Amino acid sequence: MNKFLISILVVTCIVLSISLFSQKIRIDYFAEKASNAYSQVKVIEQDYWYTIKYDNSHRIGSDIIIRDRNDNILSTVDVMSAGKKLIVRYSELNCNSCVDSLLQYASNFAKEVGDDNVMVWASYSNIRNFHLLFRLNKAKLNICNVNSQISEYDQIDNPYVFILDEDLTIRRLFFPHKELPDNTKKYFNTIKSEFL
Repeated sequence: MNKFLISILVVTCIVLSISLFSQKIRIDYFAEKASNAYSQVKVIEQDYWYTIKYDNSHRIGSDIIIRDRNDNILSTVDVMSAGKKLIVRYSELNCNSCVDSLLQYASNFAKEVGDDNVMVWASYSNIRNFHLLFRLNKAKLNICNVNSQISEYDQIDNPYVFILDEDLTIRRLFFPHKELPDNTKKYFNTIKSEFL
């Protein structure tokens, strides 16, 4: 009888140990998942604030060729003579829905701060597609074709936004993500004071 009770007690202890161990593994697994999710949110938040607050001294060249919708060639110096501007930069190769979303934000921003304060510098190798953009674009943004690389940020293959000062310095660089629309709203709200 004692051997039977001891056997049952040992088996019960083993089952309980296995059960508790597997629960600990599950708890550790979910705790790690939660921790990773939290750290990703923190990284996104830090990245967002980094891109807004980071003011670098990168300057674009004064020799960049800018073509308006009528194919007139403009120089960056002439364009910037009226003061700083918010520049939306994208390529025809960028994600269409990303660009459409960003253009909508830029259009709303232009209504608040004035159309002259916002420019879109797109890169279209096919001039026909560039002109088609004006028919499809319901917003009345100042869109120009800039086929040369204006900065190393063009290589990232993502549309981006920045403030360009009169001295051709890029500031308040921001890479929007359509999956994070609140960050894009925060960006435009944060820079609004620079133009009012």
